[in-house]
Amino acid sequence: MNFPEGLVTGLFTSNACAEREDVGGPAFAGDKALGFIFHFNGGCRTAGRTYYKPIIPVLAEHGLVLR
Repeated sequence: MNFPEGLVTGLFTSNACAEREDVGGPAFAGDKALGFIFHFNGGCRTAGRTYYKPIIPVLAEHGLVLR
């Protein structure tokens, strides 16, 4: 995604409903943490997209791992 602050790559998307207060919320597949909500288009009233930042690269930047 291209923002005024710069290009953000490596995001994954879904058609899950998200609103402003959901940004930063988790994305799970079963009990596996996948990422967190980074941005959304449309919100819950329209058929929008939700964009997620994968959690593993973010943790790695800080020397952290999930167990």
